[in-house]
Amino acid sequence: VQRVVMPVSGTLSWTVVDGLGLPLAPVDSFLAHLMAQERSPETGPAYAYSLKLFFEFLEDVGVAWEKAGPE
Repeated sequence: VQRVVMPVSGTLSWTVVDGLGLPLAPVDSFLAHLMAQERSPETGPAYAYSLKLFFEFLEDVGVAWEKAGPE
């Protein structure tokens, strides 16, 4: 999980990066959506850490995020 300062607005945001240090696009999109809704400042890091754990779990069990379901 990385803290990001948006270059134009200076707003603080969050992202989750992969093993190569690249942002995970689906997580980035979701977190940007949350920030656009002006959620509490604590919402961003809470969701970022939860999504990090979820994506690590998916990697451990060998399931692509697009294929993940309730089961």
